[in-house]
Amino acid sequence: MSDVLDGIDRICDELVAYHTDQLHKVAKEIKPNVTYDDLMQSFDYPEMENCPFFKYQEGLLAGIRVAYAAIRADLNSS
Repeated sequence: MSDVLDGIDRICDELVAYHTDQLHKVAKEIKPNVTYDDLMQSFDYPEMENCPFFKYQEGLLAGIRVAYAAIRADLNSS
């Protein structure tokens, strides 16, 4: 069973990393010198905050992170 849990954890890590990269790519199209840290404070950049596609991608990543946290919490309580 531990292998299954490790697999779930790995897949969730990969999903978060992949979508973080996707968000960074979208952000770089809007603001070429944006960093990964800037993604955590996108409200500092009106050009990103006012872009519907960026906000969609940001919301998608937030949802994946919430799901990952819920899965980890459930696995840790078992």
